[in-house]
Amino acid sequence: MRQSPCVTLAKPGCGGTEVPRRLNMRRSCSLRLATPARADSLRLSAAIAATALAGSAPAVDATGADLHRVHAEIDLLRAEIAEYRRLVEAPGAELLDAARAAAIRHLADEALADAGGRASLQGSGLTAGWNRGFFLASADGNFSLKLRGYTQIRWVLNHRSDPPRGQDGTQSGFEIRRSYIQLDGHVVDPSWVYRVQANVLRDTGVLTLRDAYIRKTFDGGFFVQAGQAKAPFMCETLASGSGLLLVDRSLIDATFGIGRSQGVFVGWSNDRFRLTGLACDGSERAGGVNVPWNETRTEYAFAGRAEVKFGAGDWSQFNDMTSRPDEAPASLIGAAVFWQRTASGPAAAGVETLSWTVDGEVGLGGAVLFAAVVGRHLDEPGASRDQIGAYGQVGWYLLPTLEAFARYEWADGDTGADDLSIATLGATWYIAPRALKLSADVGYGLNAVAPLFGSAGGGAGWRTDALGDDGQIVVRVQMQFAY
Repeated sequence: MRQSPCVTLAKPGCGGTEVPRRLNMRRSCSLRLATPARADSLRLSAAIAATALAGSAPAVDATGADLHRVHAEIDLLRAEIAEYRRLVEAPGAELLDAARAAAIRHLADEALADAGGRASLQGSGLTAGWNRGFFLASADGNFSLKLRGYTQIRWVLNHRSDPPRGQDGTQSGFEIRRSYIQLDGHVVDPSWVYRVQANVLRDTGVLTLRDAYIRKTFDGGFFVQAGQAKAPFMCETLASGSGLLLVDRSLIDATFGIGRSQGVFVGWSNDRFRLTGLACDGSERAGGVNVPWNETRTEYAFAGRAEVKFGAGDWSQFNDMTSRPDEAPASLIGAAVFWQRTASGPAAAGVETLSWTVDGEVGLGGAVLFAAVVGRHLDEPGASRDQIGAYGQVGWYLLPTLEAFARYEWADGDTGADDLSIATLGATWYIAPRALKLSADVGYGLNAVAPLFGSAGGGAGWRTDALGDDGQIVVRVQMQFAY
């Protein structure tokens, strides 16, 4: 409801000396420039107010001073009404209001367009956010994409008391040990899972494909997978490089592990058992990754692994090699076999390899125990060798964010060189769980590191010793961040 200018007069009989209290239009009312459509009504209201004031003033029973003040207020009100009339009736006032109306319409159009765009995005149902990685997902849940990755910045010191001729006894320096970028999710429906993963090589800086596969999961826990991924063999290999207990994997894993391969995977799992089989292009060392079909160096290669789980924990707890305080206790026993024959011919040796392993992990929710034994039989032209290795490691949380660990590893390469014998101690500070951690460890070679193990252990900081020379020391400090 519109109001006229604010004018309040003292009622007769309410006190002969009372002075009108709201005659000052500056204090009690604000005059606003109105549109032409309201000009007539406002002029009428102003006239009524002026008449009321003029007619009512003589009726006020007051002293001469009071009457003088009343007349002053009336004069002021008349001046304000005159100024108001001048503004409303001035030439161009209509144009001013028209321009203002056009500007308001323009702002309204922009607001409506912006609201329409937001409604369109909301209507699409596209979801995005963060859940241990940045993700996008369609409204119906049939398509998803998650971006994840991690980087390890490492400083390494290696000391050998009697290095081979021409080599330094002590070396140290920084490197980017791993820098992984990973895309995964599902297509068509959640039963079609994919992953594409690449790593920036520490020696060349070249981005190299590591994983690239698609998996179809069926009712009952069965799945079929095609592409390039880790072969189902050693447990430490299968664990993520970002979730290792120590700064790096053992020399046993580096020497006997299969790594990745290209092929077809089949498997089945339930809450307690898990089986995985693979027909592939051979081990990573034999050229089973990133190789065209006509350059494969194996005649055949197969791998298979069986696992049984105990306790209340789920399978995802074994994606890393630690057991966090907030995890439920869970244990695992696994066994695997790998059989491969390299192609015979002028450029290949025609070596047949049969490898096996048995491992077990006990997670206690704040402490973890792990042990593994692995063997390998090699049939080479004119000779054969039987190699074996074993290692165990333990980790325990001293504080909610501080984990200490230790590992011992031993192996016999059946080459006439010293057996591998290494002990390692260290700790990890979890600055931000699953996102940022600082690890450091010190390893000591109780025996000489033979060429078989030293050539495989360069990524872990170890080098080949001279025959009979023990006491190699490796110090590693690593900062890892994940996103």
